[in-house]
Amino acid sequence: MPIPDWASLNKLLVEGLDNYNEMNAAMNLVLFEDAMQHICRISRILESPRGNALLVGVGGKFYSVFHTH
Repeated sequence: MPIPDWASLNKLLVEGLDNYNEMNAAMNLVLFEDAMQHICRISRILESPRGNALLVGVGGKFYSVFHTH
């Protein structure tokens, strides 16, 4: 499903986050443009057959890890 602009993608991701937060512990995420780009990349990788990726980040106070179940 193509998304025409960043505002539409932000709305879709916020709705998904709200749905997640209703059933699980709340995740308070700020979805700025770089974060949305990373979410799109991760989603594309996970939807591809045998898709996998190594996510590397810098540890610290504001570091979060993306993971799937």
